[in-house]
Amino acid sequence: MRERPQPWFLRALQVLDLRKKDRVLLAEPGSVASARAVQQAIGPHGELTVLEPHRQRAEAIAVAVPDADVLAVAIDGDDRFGTFDAVLASPFAGPLPPVASWGALLHANLRPGGRFALDLPAPTLLPDVLTASRALPPPCADRIAAVLSGPDGDEVLAALQPLGLRRVETLLGTHLLAFGSPLDLLDLIVDVVRMDEDERSALGDALVRTLGTTAEVETLAHRNAVTGMR
Repeated sequence: MRERPQPWFLRALQVLDLRKKDRVLLAEPGSVASARAVQQAIGPHGELTVLEPHRQRAEAIAVAVPDADVLAVAIDGDDRFGTFDAVLASPFAGPLPPVASWGALLHANLRPGGRFALDLPAPTLLPDVLTASRALPPPCADRIAAVLSGPDGDEVLAALQPLGLRRVETLLGTHLLAFGSPLDLLDLIVDVVRMDEDERSALGDALVRTLGTTAEVETLAHRNAVTGMR
């Protein structure tokens, strides 16, 4: 199972300022490394609950972080999993639940005074990939665009506003992702977008043309993060 690069995750951890013994709800971490980082931050006496909809990744997290309570479930509105000191959500890409579902997750699970960080894909998550995808037939290009896009900051703020949250702040972020070649980037996309072999081959060729190389590449990733307290 391929680990997804998520350089923005460190920023979310810094903003949350997790403490030893914290009770943390981690939603859609997308990688084993992210779950490990949270467990290390809260120490052996902290409590970590992980919501990871991808079953294979959930099983990998459960093995790597045995002290965590790992649930292979998707975000679905106001489901209650406990009372937490901090909630961190960091899905790599879509399709995402409605923005209101993230607010409902906070309202149902975050204690008064608890902190949260929602780090979501921006409307254009991977611009180079979206540019390359325009060379593909519309059905495939549309699937790629649907997965590699998220809500804008104003949309997230509007969903959170009725909840009476405090110190709410939007943090925009542009990050560099490094890959050994455009084909490594292609593997990442294939992991999140349904494509047949012809579509995969066509996207690989288009990525090489867009990035102008078959060697090591760096590409931009755009994220929107919203932080605050209940």
